[in-house]
Amino acid sequence: MELAQNKAAEYDDDNEENVNTAQARIVNFPSPRTDRAPSRPKAVLTDLQISQILNDCRVEIETTMDLLDRGQSMIDEATPYLKASYTRKEFRHLPTLLAVIERDYGGILPPYREMLKKNRSLAHAIWLEHGGRAEVLKYFGATNDTIVPFVLTLAFRTFFNPTPLLDLRQSLCSSQHWLWGDLCWEILSGELSDEGQRELQRKVDCGQDPATARREVLMAYKGRSSSIVSRSFRPSDDWDNPAKLLRQLAQLTRRWRPYVPPEDADHVFISVPLAAQGTARPRAYWSTNCISNDIKWTYSLKKFRERHNHPKYSLQTFRITGTDLIYEMTDGDTEAARAVLNHKNADTTRNAYQTNSNNKRDGDRLAAMTGRRTRFAETGGHSRNDYVACTPGFGCADPYDSPILGQRKGRLCTAFGRCPACPMSLAATTNARSVAYMLRLEAAFVDAASKVDMSRYNFTIGPELQALKSEWLPRVSDGVLATARQILPSLPTFPNIE
Repeated sequence: MELAQNKAAEYDDDNEENVNTAQARIVNFPSPRTDRAPSRPKAVLTDLQISQILNDCRVEIETTMDLLDRGQSMIDEATPYLKASYTRKEFRHLPTLLAVIERDYGGILPPYREMLKKNRSLAHAIWLEHGGRAEVLKYFGATNDTIVPFVLTLAFRTFFNPTPLLDLRQSLCSSQHWLWGDLCWEILSGELSDEGQRELQRKVDCGQDPATARREVLMAYKGRSSSIVSRSFRPSDDWDNPAKLLRQLAQLTRRWRPYVPPEDADHVFISVPLAAQGTARPRAYWSTNCISNDIKWTYSLKKFRERHNHPKYSLQTFRITGTDLIYEMTDGDTEAARAVLNHKNADTTRNAYQTNSNNKRDGDRLAAMTGRRTRFAETGGHSRNDYVACTPGFGCADPYDSPILGQRKGRLCTAFGRCPACPMSLAATTNARSVAYMLRLEAAFVDAASKVDMSRYNFTIGPELQALKSEWLPRVSDGVLATARQILPSLPTFPNIE
């Protein structure tokens, strides 16, 4: 309050009686959250790094699902022939080993010391014959390592914050279409059962189209704002489609769900630890302060990066990179980024999710706009602000490096009317509007013959008119020329060319 009084006194030195009035004007200080300065611009992943990360995710996901299918096939093969006990030598047969683990442990391997007490030959076979606990568990379901590429791919497709993504719940993901139900999954996977075929035929007979647009809705709880964030996607058979990834995750975690604590039962991401010591119980991601700090996640992500020689990144890096991609696609539209990031206020997007790349693009757009405006002023309004080339109807290979005498490199060309004979000029002779501007320019050249000194006309305007008539207009087809003549009266007239 003393500070407020001092500030008020500075503004009211001439009259001390006004101090109380000034103090009353500044009682309500702005909230620190709404008045805080924008955060520092953030670095993003390059296109090459994104491509490498997603490609490595694809390879690991395909390998994981292939191992799961092979494991189930081997278990089905060996189960009918199981006996009560086996020697370590007999456990060298992988299908037998997997079938015994499924029968005795439900696919969940207990810690090494506990297994030694119950079945020493099985424990020795796992660690000495088949590569250890980590290699064997891959045939049964999701492990801390194999679930990482699923998380990263969903992070890049949803741009969710790390905590809502890792805390994703099955109950908040709509995996059924209101019209098609489970049948839409069967259609996408190409695995229609006999019942599915009959159901499909009934729906088609009723005039319902199986190709009707459907969208998979992913919703997550954002604890910090006590709100639900969501993204929706049309299901497809693409490897990175969230609908397909959720179905694969359901298959990977099917064996684990009966054994998880009740508070984890609804989580999408459930996995078993790979360490031979400690608890072997499957769990979801969990932390006392922030789920993204769960050592199970951070350590597995670090191993994934090292395994593929990736640069250091986190889930937040994917969200920031996604924001930059949105800015790039929408020409810096903050409202579009706000909608994708599920922000309530665009100021949050603008202040907290600025990137170095977007700042550079903003600078380039501002420089281009300033250059066009400067050119418009220097040409006396002859040049249009919405054209790259100085003369409407033409384009330019490099408007900042004009070869015309008097132009400065690094600044937009201001040589209005000099485009037809310029070696850098381009023109869409199949576009009727561009051709109409050429006709307008031709008329302006002809009109200038009676108003401009003859020597100047022959040196500047004459060659441009000749180039227009001999180089550009002959390339125009009769149909385009006729259309151009029709829209010519609607175009603005050119000022006098001097």
